[in-house]
Amino acid sequence: DDTLAPDKVHYENAKEDLVDLIQENSDQTVSEDKILNYLHEVDMERYHTMGVTRTRFARSCHETAVKFVGEEIAPQAWNIARSVFMTPQAYNEIGTFDGFDRFTETVKQSHHSVVLTAGVEDIQERKIEGLNIRNHFREVEIVPSGGKKDVLEQLDTEYDTVIHIG
Repeated sequence: DDTLAPDKVHYENAKEDLVDLIQENSDQTVSEDKILNYLHEVDMERYHTMGVTRTRFARSCHETAVKFVGEEIAPQAWNIARSVFMTPQAYNEIGTFDGFDRFTETVKQSHHSVVLTAGVEDIQERKIEGLNIRNHFREVEIVPSGGKKDVLEQLDTEYDTVIHIG
């Protein structure tokens, strides 16, 4: 993520929306920093125990909303967090980073090119489809969180030179 196309921006937008939701519904003034720091702490803890999952970020946003306001806004917080996963059409509209076409033209000159992405398969598949990634690379591999090492080691034994970007 954030190698070929913007992704973190969706999470940053969701965090801003969560802060707005909490601040609009809280009886007391809660700073943006306090909300974001708490969210970061619980999300990092979940990342270390759960890895990349479909619900990790949503659970973290839910917990943050409950801590600062209560259960009444928890469903909205959950929906905000889930908005980071879009349709292939939405990913297509967002597009890739500047320079993507030049990059893929260079990659096409190589012997073998693989896009290796880790995460939830159907979510990664939506990004790949929406960005037409398969049209630019010889192979696409989606592995679970933490699964890149094995694929990279396999490529390293298969080819004289392996370049990993991202």
